[in-house]
Amino acid sequence: MKKGIAEASVISIILLILIAGCAQASDSAVSNFPMTFTDSGNRSVTIQAPVERIIVLNENAAEAVVVLGSGEKVVGAVDQVLGKGGYFPSIKNAVSVGSRTEIDFEKMVKVAEKEDKISPDIIVLCYTAPDRAYGMGADTVSQKLSAFKNITVIGLNFYEPEKVKSEMLILGKILGKESEAEKYLAWYDGKIKEVKAAVLGLDPTTVFFESMGSSGALSDLSTYGGNSAMSQMVTEAGGFSIFQEECESAKVAWEWVAAQGPDVIIKHQPLTAQDGMPGWSIEDSASAKKLKEIRNNILSRPGGTKIPAISNDRVYVLSVDATVGPDLPVGIASLAKILHQEIDIDPDQVYEEYLELLGVSWPEGRTFVYPDVG
Repeated sequence: MKKGIAEASVISIILLILIAGCAQASDSAVSNFPMTFTDSGNRSVTIQAPVERIIVLNENAAEAVVVLGSGEKVVGAVDQVLGKGGYFPSIKNAVSVGSRTEIDFEKMVKVAEKEDKISPDIIVLCYTAPDRAYGMGADTVSQKLSAFKNITVIGLNFYEPEKVKSEMLILGKILGKESEAEKYLAWYDGKIKEVKAAVLGLDPTTVFFESMGSSGALSDLSTYGGNSAMSQMVTEAGGFSIFQEECESAKVAWEWVAAQGPDVIIKHQPLTAQDGMPGWSIEDSASAKKLKEIRNNILSRPGGTKIPAISNDRVYVLSVDATVGPDLPVGIASLAKILHQEIDIDPDQVYEEYLELLGVSWPEGRTFVYPDVG
């Protein structure tokens, strides 16, 4: 009898300790608010209460939230995010608030409301840059929502190599996921270190990186400027972008590209698989046909046989999804393997590790670089 009473007492004490610990953790989380910080647009932002709900207006932010283990808090998202159900399984039930460039602000407010009022536990994550084809900037979104209190707009891009890590730390603090952010940073630093070691001492490979905005005319090819994230990534991967003007993007003519004689040509392609999973399905005949058409279009351009990239069959189509965002180390690993195929780097392995952070199984039979670099 006494033994039973003693055991019950011990259990009661343990329960009290656990309850007290939970209460302290909760009090600690609440004590961090109001929280004031500077976002990536150099805007001072204050959050009044612990974040319980999130609206994401770009894919990069969605990835970051899921990597930190807060996908279940996403209550609203743009169609481009929701169209990747296989990529973001934890947020597939979020409500659509329009597209990246045509946001439905009325619907966003409805999503934010609880019993006809808006609690200060909701944030909106968006880009910082002035409105572009890939999404609205934080200033515009803030202005559109200025009449509604308690909706906090935060500009975090998650695509600039020099800012991705600091942005993840900021978001980790906002969401109370500091340890998860540190885990991501450890993975990020480890992968970048591996690539830098692999290309150390190798001669830079010259590359023309054709971006997504090309109209199709040979006099109107889009490329990334010397200030762009992609140009920085090429450099880290052991390459040298032939277009070095200090801008984010620009238009060039094929005649100019041919005169530079790049060793490699890469076409950045946002082709999305029908199943919403990352990469292109090798078994999907439509995707395979499209990829072949894109590559053949470059190979058949006038004067191409005089360009090393074409004469040596080094023209590639690279998935945007596997390049830009918190998965940036995947992009750098892919670029390094394209530019220096002799190095011992496996981009697929790097991507598989990243997908594990997202809680997504490696999609067999997919490709992210066409043709495959092995």
